[in-house]
This record gives sequence, structure tokens and C-alpha cells, in this order.
Amino acid sequence: MAKYASGKFAKAICDRTGWEVPYNQLKREWTGLMVHRSVWEPKHPQLTPRKHINDPQALRNPRPDAAPGRDRGRAWIDEDADGGTFLFTDLTGWTN
Repeated sequence: MAKYASGKFAKAICDRTGWEVPYNQLKREWTGLMVHRSVWEPKHPQLTPRKHINDPQALRNPRPDAAPGRDRGRAWIDEDADGGTFLFTDLTGWTN
């Protein structure tokens, strides 16, 4: 079985900075580069997107806005002579 040297006195070149650094202080990044531990960066989480989560937009049992032939009613805002504001609604179509 092959045995590797410990690299205790070995020097290497950092792929990011180009500096000569001790070999045992190199770390492999997610990009495959061997960089000095002072410039090592972890992979950012946004580079690994989450699995697609189903986000349906349609409703299971949709209902129409109003029954056919029925008026939905109306609302309007009016102002009286004294400057007061009133909200009027007409829900005649919704009476049973």
C-alpha cells in the first residue's frame, strides 16, 4: 500500500493568491482549488438551489364570483353639504 509523505516541510502555491505557503495549510474549496486556509471560502447556500416545491396556483373547487343572474350589489362614497363622508351600499341582489 502506498504511503504519502506528511508534507511537514513542503511548500505549495496557493491557487487563489499565488503565495508560497506550507503544504499542510492548504484546503480544497468546492471549486476544486487548493487555497491557503486564510483565503478559503465555503460554498454559498444560494449556489445550491432547493428542490422544486410544488406551489399550485389554482383552487381545488373554485366558485364563481356570483350566481348567474344575480346582481353583486354596488358601493359608493358620497359627501354631504357639511363635508361629511358617507359610504353607501346597495346589496339588493343578495337578499333571499
